[in-house]
Amino acid sequence: NIRNNAGFLNRAAPAEAGARDKLFVQNGRKVFKDVCPMAAKHIEAHVSECELAREQVNRLWLHQANLSMNELIAKKFQKENFHVIATMRNIDSSPTLKELDNVDIKKLDVTVKSDIKNVVDFTIEKYGRIDVLINNAGYGAFGFLEEASDQEIKNQFHVNFFGLIDCIRGVLPQMRKQKDGVIINILSLIHI
Repeated sequence: NIRNNAGFLNRAAPAEAGARDKLFVQNGRKVFKDVCPMAAKHIEAHVSECELAREQVNRLWLHQANLSMNELIAKKFQKENFHVIATMRNIDSSPTLKELDNVDIKKLDVTVKSDIKNVVDFTIEKYGRIDVLINNAGYGAFGFLEEASDQEIKNQFHVNFFGLIDCIRGVLPQMRKQKDGVIINILSLIHI
């Protein structure tokens, strides 16, 4: 379970710290088993709304918000014979993805433009195109705004806004050249 035991709600009323209504409780891995199929359906629906046939979409660039979510989404699409480029800051953190066919794992920190360029270049060199970019990297900082450091606030924007924009800017030239492509942005409310 994930708990917000030392969160901003406890500081707002410290006499009631630990009260049930002040705890963010998540039922462990169950949330990923519930959320990932919904995310996959959302992605499939968006591709359909863009009037792309399944055969036109074979390559997905998925980058990490949460390793477990990344793995579940990658496995779902890998089973359906998509080519998945799964990106993460630490490529050694996902040994199960390394074992799958049709999955390439590349290092990517969305705040490092050279990482983005390397993944774009790799994808174009290996596959000749980019069909779908799934932006789902996220950074969450918790607490009172006046207590947040300048660096925490900057990190939030560098990952959740500028990182997303930079990934989109990285794939757009290739998508324009192809005259198609889909960009899907997934961000938890907790990161806003």
